[in-house]
Amino acid sequence: MRLDPGNYQFRSRASVFFTMGQYDRGRAFLRLDAGSEWSNNVEVHALREGKMQEALGQLHRIPDSAFFHSRALAACYSSPRPSDAEQLLDQAEKDVLVFHDPEPRYSFAVHYNACRGNAFTARLAKSAIRKRILRVREFAVRCVAYRISEVA
Repeated sequence: MRLDPGNYQFRSRASVFFTMGQYDRGRAFLRLDAGSEWSNNVEVHALREGKMQEALGQLHRIPDSAFFHSRALAACYSSPRPSDAEQLLDQAEKDVLVFHDPEPRYSFAVHYNACRGNAFTARLAKSAIRKRILRVREFAVRCVAYRISEVA
């Protein structure tokens, strides 16, 4: 980052640091692309820190995203859930299954586990593995990092 501090493409490194629980360091990479749809939606990693109200506030402030499904994620963590929560969550799952990139499938599995459960997490993970998108070992390591149990 020191060699090219303005290169927004380094932003994806934030995910690595969030996975390791180093949230401040991850946010340093997000600031390279501050205000973008990507960085605004990735910032909801506050959910993983247990900062539910902060994350929900962030989700409500940003526009809904066809890629990130911000409204569905907000519905997942809202209490009480909005009346259209199931419809939003079902649509988000259908949409993510279209992606060939493993990261959205993996991220959805992690973020939506709280409201969709382990069967949902396993379904997304298995779909990625079946298509040889995500290596089994990589997924297992990530599950341990996110403390997801019994995904299969």
